[in-house]
Amino acid sequence: AALGLLRLSPPAAAPAPDRAWPRPGWLAPTLAAAVLGLALLYAPRPPSGLAGQPAEWSYPAELRVSPLPLKPDEVEWLTRDGADSASRFQFEWPGLRGSAILITSRTWRAHHRPERCFEVYGLRLEDSRTVLLEAGFPVRAVALGDDAGGRRLSAIYWFQSAAALTDDYGARLWADLSPQRQTWVLVSVLFEGAPAPDAPAVRALALALRAAVADRLKGVAP
Repeated sequence: AALGLLRLSPPAAAPAPDRAWPRPGWLAPTLAAAVLGLALLYAPRPPSGLAGQPAEWSYPAELRVSPLPLKPDEVEWLTRDGADSASRFQFEWPGLRGSAILITSRTWRAHHRPERCFEVYGLRLEDSRTVLLEAGFPVRAVALGDDAGGRRLSAIYWFQSAAALTDDYGARLWADLSPQRQTWVLVSVLFEGAPAPDAPAVRALALALRAAVADRLKGVAP
């Protein structure tokens, strides 16, 4: 909408020399960069394959999964926002139980901040911070409360592409400024109970999911 305000108009009379304002040298390149950024961020969304067959994932034998199909309104929501695929499931892992969703997309629009989604489903956000599981593997650790049942829950999430991994939603958004967009996967895991994000079982599960995503992205075009 802002770009629609750029219209050609007749040149105005030149101001008197003693009233002219100097034009900073950085103004033109800054405006050009801003216009380019807006053009990239609001480029047409890529076609979505979400309504088709779900993505195939290869999980380790220790991870037992049971599909949690998306509801029609959830499919419509993610499709509208440009998701390529979404896989949601319940899981059992040695010492852990919970649910997870993996959303594959070439646009940041389909990768909403998980904290907001938890709140939409009635959970109370108590804390959100970065935890480094190992060098180069930051995850966002989220502490949640359930007012209805008086329970405490915890979650972790991160964004992963073939070339990068981050827990920073802003970094995921800015990655789309690249002329060659990459395919990214949002990995969001909600645990039953509130295990610590650096607990050995949580770390082992996160490493297994990171490996599964990396394996999946090997065969996916950027």
